[in-house]
Amino acid sequence: MPTATATRFRTFYGSHPLHLLTVLASGLLLLIFLPGIVEQGSDTYLAATGQTQQPFLGRWLLLTAIICAASALTYAARTGYARRRAGASSAEEARVGAQEAHRAEPHA
Repeated sequence: MPTATATRFRTFYGSHPLHLLTVLASGLLLLIFLPGIVEQGSDTYLAATGQTQQPFLGRWLLLTAIICAASALTYAARTGYARRRAGASSAEEARVGAQEAHRAEPHA
């Protein structure tokens, strides 16, 4: 039997917890890329690599977009599969019900 916390989690995030994983991954990437985004230590970075810290924001946005797109595609695939499965089981139930109704009819 599910606990109240598990039920609230499932209700809030639905049956697709990858939404939460997407947000957590994006937040973790932000923590990793933040010093580069705010150009902390830019003189040291420039001296060590010969490059500026300009691309860090774009790279973080690109990685976040890729993670969100992967999550959306996974959600769409799981939803489509669940709908097809529900449609197939409904069709099967209707077929079985029609067969049972046909058997129950009195034959002359």
